[in-house]
Amino acid sequence: MTTVQLSERKQEIPPDLVRGRIGFLFVSPAIERSYRSWRIEATIDYWRISALLGALCFGVMIPLLYAEDFEILISILPLAVPSTILASLYYLLAPNFKNQRLAMPLGSALTAMIVFGLGWHRHEIAVYESLDSNVLHAAGSVVVGMFFAFCVSRMTPIWAWFAACPGLSLIMYFAHVDYQAGLISDQALLGVAGLMAAGGLIGGFTSLFIERNLRASFSQKQLIARQQERLESTQSAIRRYLPPSVAEKIVAGDTAAVSEPKRLRVTVLFADLVGFTSVADRVEPEVMSQMLNEYLSAMVDIVEDHDGTLNEFAGDGLMAIWGAPNAMQPARQVLNAIRAAEAMQAAIKTLNASWKQLGLDETVSAKIGINTGMASVGSYGSRGRVTYTAIGLQTNIACRMESNAPVGGILLSGSSYELVRDEVPCDFFGEIECKGVHFPIKAYVPRVGQRDVVVDMQTARTSSGTSRRQM
Repeated sequence: MTTVQLSERKQEIPPDLVRGRIGFLFVSPAIERSYRSWRIEATIDYWRISALLGALCFGVMIPLLYAEDFEILISILPLAVPSTILASLYYLLAPNFKNQRLAMPLGSALTAMIVFGLGWHRHEIAVYESLDSNVLHAAGSVVVGMFFAFCVSRMTPIWAWFAACPGLSLIMYFAHVDYQAGLISDQALLGVAGLMAAGGLIGGFTSLFIERNLRASFSQKQLIARQQERLESTQSAIRRYLPPSVAEKIVAGDTAAVSEPKRLRVTVLFADLVGFTSVADRVEPEVMSQMLNEYLSAMVDIVEDHDGTLNEFAGDGLMAIWGAPNAMQPARQVLNAIRAAEAMQAAIKTLNASWKQLGLDETVSAKIGINTGMASVGSYGSRGRVTYTAIGLQTNIACRMESNAPVGGILLSGSSYELVRDEVPCDFFGEIECKGVHFPIKAYVPRVGQRDVVVDMQTARTSSGTSRRQM
């Protein structure tokens, strides 16, 4: 890796995750506190394993070793019993400590006791061919204990030294006293000193290496967590600005399903508020914004609850489609669109009641048109910005259905009506001529949930002057 690459890599690390020159202590005190809490949770199982091994050593192995020598067994019980009990309790209770910060000092103290006991046992109780062997075996036992303190338990370097120092000091004391008394040779003294130095240096550096890697792992986890937060925030923004069905495709990486326009048979719904413009002129802008947001929010929820895709807003008007990007049977498309339209009309009545509290002195109504047919569905726009929508003649017909629909009612095109005629009772509304279509389009009004509209349907046709409308 070049110097430039290293420099760029350093620049990618957030300032609060920067560490000292040798990789210790985070610059940010808050991050340092978070790391210490994380470290306890990440390594407490290692301390428990060390405690379990100590309990097995003093509670099983050493008693079995002296099972035939009752006097020696009795002499080591004052050391073996407390060590076994404390180590077992630590193994069982450490995860439940109310203050996890006590886990490390208690673990360090327990490890120190075990290492100290091993050194004392191998020097004072064990019998070998010579005193040189005794002191060297005792030193070896302490080195094994130091290995657990520095490496297996994964304590911090400071607490690892606290755990290792009592046993190390005990063996150096035994070696000094034995050497002064002429009980061990020069070679044994040098061997003990070499074992203690090697154990301390190797264990100490290993502990530092483990600590540095743990801090690096914590930093990596923090970076990943922050990237996930940014990703979730980005996905949330995508879902907010795009229809959920479209957003899910993009988030899942299936952009081809929504990017390239395709010829699909879909059901298109257009809805528009009648009288909202005049109402907006008489209320404060803040009130008008609140009303519009409440209306559009309610409409979005209704469309999504009925498995539709609301893809366009145009002032107080909206457009929704069924059958894309998620496939749906044409009859089901129309049924869902009709049910959504009925729910919209009911929601507008509820909204009118709440808007009276804002000072609105008249009610607003909606006109909704529905049509089914082949349309080009996909993403349209510029390189920098696109919209997922449906375009084509069938979309225009749906728009004409909406503009000719009775106020407060729903108008269904003939193609949609034919798909649900056996399930949704409808009344013939008339024929509508649309630009680009060489034959009039039959229109129908669903009866379900629209009794008042059906009763006044004849009035609506009369007021238009003819049952055939030129658009």
